[in-house]
Amino acid sequence: GALENDDYSGQTALFDVSYPLTGGGRIGLLGHWTESDTEVPFSGGAATPRQSTAAQETLVALPLRLAFSGGAGLEVTLDHVQRSLAYRNPDDQWGFFASDTQADSAGARALLRFPWGVQRLTAGGEWRRDAVTDASSYGVTLDAARVTTQSLFVQDAVRLGAAFDVLLGARWDEATPWGDELS
Repeated sequence: GALENDDYSGQTALFDVSYPLTGGGRIGLLGHWTESDTEVPFSGGAATPRQSTAAQETLVALPLRLAFSGGAGLEVTLDHVQRSLAYRNPDDQWGFFASDTQADSAGARALLRFPWGVQRLTAGGEWRRDAVTDASSYGVTLDAARVTTQSLFVQDAVRLGAAFDVLLGARWDEATPWGDELS
């Protein structure tokens, strides 16, 4: 760019492999990787000739879809995501500053759908565990802090005529350590 230290670079890769199963189902493997580097030319009015951020994310997911007679179906997805974010400013007015964040997430989701007359019923659940470590030049802010989230849900879509649906649902979420909620 026109300024010193104002470049950006990013790369991404995606793969999606799936295999059809007997009866209309499918199993797959999905992978997504991104990486970016951003130079920061100034902060406020001060030039920062070496300030930068870098980010990376890797996702791997295993989706499965099964079709049953009568239009019913089961969907299950397992996934794992790793993320990292780094910030560097060797020219900070208070001395070299660095910050690094690492986050890992693992999750599972399952839902069952089935038609019933003019209704389309869906029920399922989700589970996710997130862990974060964050440290900077000032010390460790988070050291493998964990949050586990569990959810159960049910939904009923009722068709009322050709262009009108009524959607009813309930969802329970529990996030450790904060508690649970029904909505």
